[in-house]
Amino acid sequence: MEGILEALAKKEDNSEKIAKIALASPDALAEVIGAISSKNARAKFKAAKVLSIASEKAPEKLYSEWNFFVKLLTHKNKVLVWNAIRIIGNLTAADKEGKFEKIFNDFYGLMKSGSLITAANIVGISGRIANFKPKLADRIARELLRSAKVPLPTSECRNILMGHAMVAFGEFYGKLGPEIKKKVAEFGNGLLENSRPGTRQKAEEFLKIAT
Repeated sequence: MEGILEALAKKEDNSEKIAKIALASPDALAEVIGAISSKNARAKFKAAKVLSIASEKAPEKLYSEWNFFVKLLTHKNKVLVWNAIRIIGNLTAADKEGKFEKIFNDFYGLMKSGSLITAANIVGISGRIANFKPKLADRIARELLRSAKVPLPTSECRNILMGHAMVAFGEFYGKLGPEIKKKVAEFGNGLLENSRPGTRQKAEEFLKIAT
């Protein structure tokens, strides 16, 4: 019988299949988590993808490993960091203990890492987090409003990130208080003449919701 590590090392994208197996078996899930430390690069990165899929489908089954995923946020390998960001965002659906609140500043602090992909992953998962934790919605929105000033290689990178922010705002705009809603709408209006067509379009789409 094929083992989890062998399945993870396969070239084919069998991530969905492995995620289903892992969610049905605590032992298999533990093997996938253990594969994050594998010397086999394909197995390592596919394991991260499998865990990302599993965290979205059944966050309660991965929640006990919260601290493991938090540690991954500081991993030297950025691919693992990006997956950890998405996983933690998904796990907030099962976070009844307020663990995310304790790491909030560190989590959003990653937007200042200088990496567009890292910042985009933070922004991209923020809508889900805000919907799972509506009490944090205003606070999250304030972090995303800073996307215009985060340290990134170029102004075009910031334009891209602001476009992602508009999409995220659209996902939880209804959860925001009146004051922050006004600031978010002003932010969107300010992007209507952005030099990046995609960002302008995202702002336009958002403002259809906001007005």
